[in-house]
Amino acid sequence: MTGSKNTITQYNTASTPITEQSHYNNTNSLTALTIEISNTNHEYLKKFLPVLLSHLQSLAATQGDQNPVLHRLHSHFLSLKEEIEMHIQKEELIIFPRIKELEKFYTGQSGKVIFSPTFLQAPATLMEQEHQQIEKTLSVIKELSNQYTPPPGACTSFEHTFSLLQTFEKNLLHHIEVENKILFPKALILFKKCQAMA
Repeated sequence: MTGSKNTITQYNTASTPITEQSHYNNTNSLTALTIEISNTNHEYLKKFLPVLLSHLQSLAATQGDQNPVLHRLHSHFLSLKEEIEMHIQKEELIIFPRIKELEKFYTGQSGKVIFSPTFLQAPATLMEQEHQQIEKTLSVIKELSNQYTPPPGACTSFEHTFSLLQTFEKNLLHHIEVENKILFPKALILFKKCQAMA
């Protein structure tokens, strides 16, 4: 377990993407914001999810008989991992490129924009709905883990994994908040401005 612990600690200490919300609010370029989200938040998730899943799987295999909740935690985290990975792919292949095209159009660079609700409003709504589902799955994990509290007498690996789950929740909820409250609303405002220019 030592190697796994060292690896996961590396992501916890060196790659945690929490950034002050004021920084995102002060980002003028939505293109720059989508790039930062992809390169920071999304890369963190892509690297951290499989490592944490492996750690939970190991705990379930070695201590699941004594703590059956570990099997359920592993199962729900696997579902969460799959939900997030599919969600990230949709953002990076669909909505982020469309936001970049909007900004090109607004700055006179002939961006490819279709002035229809299906261009931005529909995918933004879908992303927000998927955020809600991700939050629901995360809340189940939090409940199963007793608010990330290890049982009495838990080993160091058990305690470490629950601590990392708590950090993961903080990062993920922050990431969702940035998109829901900053990126998507600003992009929809920009869409209306572009529509008025067309």
